[in-house]
Amino acid sequence: MISNNITLIGNLGSDIKVNEFASDKRVGKVGLAYSSMYTNKKGEREEKTDWFNLTIWNKTCERMAAQVGKGSRVLIEGRLTTNSYENKEGQQIKTVEIIVNSFQKIERPEKVVSTPADTSEEALAF
Repeated sequence: MISNNITLIGNLGSDIKVNEFASDKRVGKVGLAYSSMYTNKKGEREEKTDWFNLTIWNKTCERMAAQVGKGSRVLIEGRLTTNSYENKEGQQIKTVEIIVNSFQKIERPEKVVSTPADTSEEALAF
């Protein structure tokens, strides 16, 4: 059996652009940024960001557009699909998209502000 599944965690690059059709269908489009760290030839740490085009349909689109927006960190599950079109110069352009089946908003942890521990005798007394 062949499987076409992808799971990514990343940040949305914009709010979801939703188009509605007369047949009560919706499609949303948005870019997802995924960043990773690597060590270059000089031994220095560098960050690389890849962008993925997401397509979201109907109820999933409706829920996602209502719950997340630009900068939101999300976990998405979906499948890869390819499309092609001819540009103005007559060249065939191929694109890869992720069709989103489900998503989950990931809350960023709040920054913890540490304060020095109170070690006075009063604080230590029970």
